[in-house]
Amino acid sequence: MDEMITLTLPHSFVGQILDVLYEEQGVWSYTRSYLLGGPVDINRLIKEDATDNEAYKMYMYYQEIIDAVKRQY
Repeated sequence: MDEMITLTLPHSFVGQILDVLYEEQGVWSYTRSYLLGGPVDINRLIKEDATDNEAYKMYMYYQEIIDAVKRQY
């Protein structure tokens, strides 16, 4: 496991960090959907050179980060 660190940040900073994490998680979710033949939305980003399995793993990785941040929020 990685070394643990503690950050002290203003409430608004943490909210912004969570917003970005949710956005990135959404990109991975859409990428997986796209790769599995889901609907295409030309206004959404996809991660190039990703596999559906990698996209799922990244989605879950971002969920772990979000959960860790929210536990301290």
